[in-house]
Amino acid sequence: MRLSRPLAVTTALLGSTALLVACGSDDADDGPQTITVTSTMSAPDDSQDDSEPDDDSDTDQDFEAAQDDAPAPVAADLNLSASADQVGGNCGTIGQLSFSANENTSCGFAANVASAAAAAEFYIWTPDPTVTGVPAADITATSPTTGETYEMRCLIGSSRVAGTCSGGNDASVSITRNSTGPLSRGEDPGPIYLNP
Repeated sequence: MRLSRPLAVTTALLGSTALLVACGSDDADDGPQTITVTSTMSAPDDSQDDSEPDDDSDTDQDFEAAQDDAPAPVAADLNLSASADQVGGNCGTIGQLSFSANENTSCGFAANVASAAAAAEFYIWTPDPTVTGVPAADITATSPTTGETYEMRCLIGSSRVAGTCSGGNDASVSITRNSTGPLSRGEDPGPIYLNP
């Protein structure tokens, strides 16, 4: 089965769009909000005659090998339990992760940061060769409040149960696991662990 990388990008964009649309509501109800993004794929086009050689067969093989090494898909469930305009405090969950914002960060921005962190590929980072490295990822996220896009660095603690994304204008988003298992999975580096 052939998949295209644009599908992952499309899914991420749909999730961000759904979040922004849902968070931009003028409703007076500031209760919990659940946003679920569902994407569907059509079956591959089998109309090509199998006896004909495929001009891009080497590319297909390389892509299929890359797919085998790719991380598991990110959970699409985002639950914003606070108003997107709320600054600071507990904001919600994405998959099996909870996220919260500091006093300089809106929950809408925290949700975008948590979503980007959940989809990021982490690498081992160390500020100094004498200390043990920790998983890190450099991401960008857009603030629904300012409309600006900010660079953030996400670090997962050595215990692998919590992490923090910092950057922008003194923004900070804390991410904590809600289930058993490490916050990062597989070999280091790897993606954030979302599902038990």
